[in-house]
Amino acid sequence: MVNAGELQAEARRRLDALAKPPGSLGRLEELAIALCMAQGTVRPVTSPRLHLVWCADYASAVHTSAWPSHVSALVARTLARGGGVSSVWARRFQATTRIVDVGLAHDPQFASAHASIETHTSKVVSGVRDMLVHDALTSEEHTACWANGQAEAERAAAQGVRVLVLGEVGIGNTASAAAIAALVLQLPPEDLVGRGAGADDGQLARKRTAVAGMVDRARLCHKHLTGQLRAVAGAELVAMAGCMQRAAELGLVVILDGALAAAAALLVTVHAPAARRTWLASHRGSEPLHQHALQHLQLRPWLEWDLRLGEGSGALLLLPMLDAAADLMTEVSTLDDALQ
Repeated sequence: MVNAGELQAEARRRLDALAKPPGSLGRLEELAIALCMAQGTVRPVTSPRLHLVWCADYASAVHTSAWPSHVSALVARTLARGGGVSSVWARRFQATTRIVDVGLAHDPQFASAHASIETHTSKVVSGVRDMLVHDALTSEEHTACWANGQAEAERAAAQGVRVLVLGEVGIGNTASAAAIAALVLQLPPEDLVGRGAGADDGQLARKRTAVAGMVDRARLCHKHLTGQLRAVAGAELVAMAGCMQRAAELGLVVILDGALAAAAALLVTVHAPAARRTWLASHRGSEPLHQHALQHLQLRPWLEWDLRLGEGSGALLLLPMLDAAADLMTEVSTLDDALQ
């Protein structure tokens, strides 16, 4: 494996030798170095790229969300038909979209998917259990979700994918993410809970109470952190985590989207902290947990736009800048080239 320090120095020398004043492209040069570090080369490649969206329902949405859980299937259907924000942007930025159902309780009608969009049903549960009363997943279900994620990463690598954009659909999943963050980071749940898909003040107060209850129950029922996380981690977040871990092992660049992807990343780092070597954080979202998670992951976000849609939308917005960063390393002439 290439020495990280030597690779970083080589990337910086390349950037400083380009036909421009050193450092004149600011953070884009930092992004170019980060991309080189993630791929282990000063000749990074940003295509092909895959936009992979994981989907699940949450029974606990009744306590935590302004929307009923069956909306998850409607959102997944819209994305599959090509009309969702992230599916439109994926086409714009030349990423293939693949939507995977690991836990929807309602039929997303994938049969009517857009011709350019892949869908796959790999259902482990028909809705994540109410985390105030039950563990989100059994041990067997958790293992199956993780394995689904790993399999999708292996599939992507076999197809030559170099950049993986991860998204999710799951009404109620910001509560799961906040509970994950509270357990991993050992922070008060109320400091991590945000408005999700638009909770008003009353709904936000109920959501904070619910998430605190989920965390308390997890700690009461399970002695070890792994069991506590299984009690609060939803199917699509576990699948995403499995995908992140395996993608890192396979050398794929993974662009983390918002708070949900950050929570999935926390699940990975409990067991495989080195996986973050190939991860980039697209943005800092408006959910309170996101900032805390990024600090723990030692990832600096590239966009500060208060995004909170999910679906991989923020990660997709980073793709044009990632292309520009790669072009700096591979296409732009050096001053020495200009003198010849």
